[in-house]
Amino acid sequence: MTGSMYGLVTAAGLGTRSGLDGKLRKELLPVYDRRDGRLVLRPMIDCVITRMLQVGCEHVVCVLDPNDTCTESYVSRNFPECEIVFQREKTGYGEAVRIGLSRVKGSKFLLNAGDGILLKTRSLASLMEAGSRADMALCLMEVDDPRRYGVAVVDGERVTGVEEKPHTPKSKLAMCAVYVLPTSIRSKLAGRQELTPAIDEAIRGGLACTYVRVEREDWASVGTKESYLDVLRRSYDSSTTFSP
Repeated sequence: MTGSMYGLVTAAGLGTRSGLDGKLRKELLPVYDRRDGRLVLRPMIDCVITRMLQVGCEHVVCVLDPNDTCTESYVSRNFPECEIVFQREKTGYGEAVRIGLSRVKGSKFLLNAGDGILLKTRSLASLMEAGSRADMALCLMEVDDPRRYGVAVVDGERVTGVEEKPHTPKSKLAMCAVYVLPTSIRSKLAGRQELTPAIDEAIRGGLACTYVRVEREDWASVGTKESYLDVLRRSYDSSTTFSP
């Protein structure tokens, strides 16, 4: 939709809050989706990669745990165009992104955590378009309790700063785990467990950051066992009342 850009999917976490107890990775939990006019169930990571391909990412890099042979097998069989790299030490989300960026080419990339999706593909396309107009683009949603999220402060169309899980949030705008970022952010990720401080440093260093705002219902994440039933319901509703 908006031209070629690398996609990067991070799916190397252990998913300790998922309730799966290591028996299955949360990225393989099925959610409802619409494919070729049919209602189907697909693993969350399948939906993430499919949406990336739909909005114009010709190359997708997936960061996995080297012991996660189930996800590796699924991605390899169903998405041969994807390149798989491994995060061998559990040193945080920021390090997973840094590892993946070693295989990403170009000046910008689309980043999506493997356990969450924007249910409407047009929301992802809007983020890509916003990212073409600025150095970075974030996807924001208003939440009741932003202390559990990365939180953004905005001024008009600009993001002026972000903070990870603040005790005293400066806004109610939480970041969805999907971004358009410059590949140069890799230099700010060394030694960092989280991505948010690197984004904040880039903003304060002068990079222009914009955002798209989505409804809370549009972001679905299978990160916790308590949220999965709601994710199934919302993905079903989104897929049966089709609006791309």
